[in-house]
Amino acid sequence: FFAGPGNIYRAEILFLAGVYPTTTGNNLDRQTFDKIWDVSVQLLRRGYDTGSILTVDATLDPSLAARGERRYIYNQSRCARCSGKVSSWNMSGRTCYACEGGCQPKQFLLPSTPPVKSKAAAKAKSNEVIAAVAKKPESKVVKSKRSEQPTQHVPFISHCAPVTIDQRLKEHGPERLTIKEIRSIIEHKGGSNALPSKSSNKATHVQAIRNLLQKESMLSTTSSATCHLP
Repeated sequence: FFAGPGNIYRAEILFLAGVYPTTTGNNLDRQTFDKIWDVSVQLLRRGYDTGSILTVDATLDPSLAARGERRYIYNQSRCARCSGKVSSWNMSGRTCYACEGGCQPKQFLLPSTPPVKSKAAAKAKSNEVIAAVAKKPESKVVKSKRSEQPTQHVPFISHCAPVTIDQRLKEHGPERLTIKEIRSIIEHKGGSNALPSKSSNKATHVQAIRNLLQKESMLSTTSSATCHLP
């Protein structure tokens, strides 16, 4: 319901303000409006000072900041704060994000209808609608693409809010890496002989790096056990 900050900030501002994205501006009370404004100023000022879109507040969520979380729900499958499901959907060409775990409660509002002045006026209006429908030629029903139903968000590789290769690998697995990134890790850890052929698909590269990391973990465990022998 508001524009200007950009899609990442919009998602994170509404999250911190506890507002569900489908809430319309005319249904906000003054307290909620002021909270959105205050969060917007705070996050945009932090972004200017740090040169980065950093929305996780170390004073509010020190444990999240300590483990390197930078955003709460943008491009996340789970909420960083409550671990609830993060939904995403298209709204007028932009992706909305929302925590379904309770951090952003939905507002259920009854649709407002204008008051009818009199029964005669209501009947006249009804007759006008019926006449207009009768004159209107048949047309094909076109489904609107402006909005979709919320679904579980599947994270993608974001160039607007980049995360380091090591962090993506640790938190989400090799599926969140590009083939080029996977090949660079495999070559660094296992040498060029451990690389799959360049024509191999991503699934093959993912499996190759999983095998290499598993082998590395087993060797590390064996080495640690040997060091502790009497």
